[in-house]
Amino acid sequence: PAPGFAESAVCAAANCGHIAPWSGYDIRSAHSFNIIGTDFPVVIEETDNLLIAGEIKLRLSEYYPDESDVFVCTMNNCGEYDVNCLPLHRMDHPEAEKLYGAATVVLVPPCGLLQRTRHGIDGLLEVMHRLRAPGGCPWDAEQTHESLRSSLLEETYEVLDALDSNDMTALEEELGDLLLQIVFHSVIEEECSDFTLRDVTTGITNKLIYRHPHVFGSVHVDGTNDVLANWEKLKQKEKHQQTVADTLRAVPKAFPALMRSCKIQKRAARVGFDWDTAADTLPKVHEEADEVLDALKKGDAPAITEEIGDLLFACVNAARKAGVDPELALAAATQKFTNRFIKMEELILSEGGCLSDMTLEQMDSYWDRIKK
Repeated sequence: PAPGFAESAVCAAANCGHIAPWSGYDIRSAHSFNIIGTDFPVVIEETDNLLIAGEIKLRLSEYYPDESDVFVCTMNNCGEYDVNCLPLHRMDHPEAEKLYGAATVVLVPPCGLLQRTRHGIDGLLEVMHRLRAPGGCPWDAEQTHESLRSSLLEETYEVLDALDSNDMTALEEELGDLLLQIVFHSVIEEECSDFTLRDVTTGITNKLIYRHPHVFGSVHVDGTNDVLANWEKLKQKEKHQQTVADTLRAVPKAFPALMRSCKIQKRAARVGFDWDTAADTLPKVHEEADEVLDALKKGDAPAITEEIGDLLFACVNAARKAGVDPELALAAATQKFTNRFIKMEELILSEGGCLSDMTLEQMDSYWDRIKK
């Protein structure tokens, strides 16, 4: 890009009254154009044909409204610029082809936060900074990591619910809500000068590169199993985990209990501390069930809690060895119960009955009818 072309085009547009004089602007080449921000005027040189204009339009449309004005400055035979105002969406219309040539310059006025129709991560950051700044939103300004903890968990589960429902519209929204939580926590730490969202994205990017040496390095793998084995080795090295005990301690205690127990079992299994088959785990399940029964007969509350925990742990082992995710299996079983219970009540109501007036035996008879 040459400042002379850009300056001449900007002056021509200002002299025609199309724009107010710009005290500063970013000069870019159409052949390597990408959007850094929209709050500053952009001058795009070398927009020399309709195809390039179309590519520029698509990139601008990621942030700018379709109807926003752009100014296509075409050099005439006198060496001066003629300025043509076009809506963004018509930049690559066939009628505009005559506007493009070697000296064509496109002027893009700034577009503020409230004028944009689409936003990137920078827009979300801008909103969060504004909400937490003096004069922003009192509620947002008061939030802490601790106060947002339940929201982070809730939004995560809502993403999972959208996935389970195969509802892509809901998934789009819920991923946005989850992203907000990540940005929120990052901005809080930015205010404490500990880290920023850029540090977060830098960390995960570097981690992915480091843990994929078969993609970004010279390591050879023969398949998924090799990839996973390398991942775990690199992870242990990265986190200075020298013993199996170190890997067990590293499993977050905040995980849901089924998930945590499954991960703990998998890590112990890596060194051979495991059952041979899923069938081999079942005697242990029966043994733990008998111990629960014994504790119940004795009325020993602490023992009952402990033995039920052991029974659940044994059931997780059986699920893991069978290749079943215990969390998903239990979720499916819970939903199956919920659906059957709803249908049972609907059947009872359709026959003039009421659950609260029925005995367990009567409800069981309806339950059996629904199962059929």
